[in-house]
Amino acid sequence: MRLLMPLPPAVAAALSLALSLPPGIAHAEDWQFEITPYIWGATISGDLATGGDTPVSAPDVGDGSFFALENLQAAYFLAFEAGRDRWRVLVDTLHLDYADDVRDGRLLEISAELEGYMFEGAAAYRLESHPDWELLGGARYFSIRTSLDSNPGPESSVRKDWADPFLGVRYTHRFSDHWRVRARADVGGFGVNADSMANLAIEADYSLTDSLKLRAGYRYLTADFERDGFIFDVAFTGPAVGLSFQF
Repeated sequence: MRLLMPLPPAVAAALSLALSLPPGIAHAEDWQFEITPYIWGATISGDLATGGDTPVSAPDVGDGSFFALENLQAAYFLAFEAGRDRWRVLVDTLHLDYADDVRDGRLLEISAELEGYMFEGAAAYRLESHPDWELLGGARYFSIRTSLDSNPGPESSVRKDWADPFLGVRYTHRFSDHWRVRARADVGGFGVNADSMANLAIEADYSLTDSLKLRAGYRYLTADFERDGFIFDVAFTGPAVGLSFQF
């Protein structure tokens, strides 16, 4: 398992930009900005099949043993927010990479790999009557490659791309000047491309300085997408740790 790894160029560039901006920029027209890179210890469960001319299906992973945490190659995401008054713009990018070798019975060995990206854009509106609550709406784009090789048997590798809308809520409560908790839930898909999609997250953050926060929480992300024999009915879940820069 590799949880500590060099940050990808896009993340490193964003962090460099955040650290190099002068403190006064946040006052430009009252806009506030926040960027948070996370490392995610996500496990995976669900059903995978590549489809195509030689479809290969992963064994049942309902017991959680397939693509377990020790097979995690990379899992990180970068969250960005820009806000003014009651409105906020949310952007999230996610990269995941798993690989595993399992035996289905005594003879058949399956080598499986799942690698993919998720990009999310949304708008949030803070309710005037209940300022701890925000309504969310946006879209989430997936680009997923699955490789399933049977020995003996066929080999198959397929990449699929799709996007779906989602709706949700976010709740934020501040306990003190330093401590805050935030919870988010959204659902989507609605049969547009995926049959269903859900994202649940809860985290607590501690303010180290006026512009730097340490965050820790738990995230659950799932999608059920099937097309032309390709099956991606998968859930990712696990703890996440991040460092938030505000400017």
